[in-house]
Amino acid sequence: MRKLGQTKSHASFRITFTIAEPEPLRQQALAEAVKNDAQKANLLAEAAGVKLGE
Repeated sequence: MRKLGQTKSHASFRITFTIAEPEPLRQQALAEAVKNDAQKANLLAEAAGVKLGE
């Protein structure tokens, strides 16, 4: 790698990872994001002195 960095050529490398079944992870991430956003919304509402509906 050191010698490669000393050359005048511009080498490009790319590493790619894939997940065999990404959908369950995508759904879990979405559920956690919604939960986190609901907590943030409640915090903001409390700070503003208002209540959120269900």
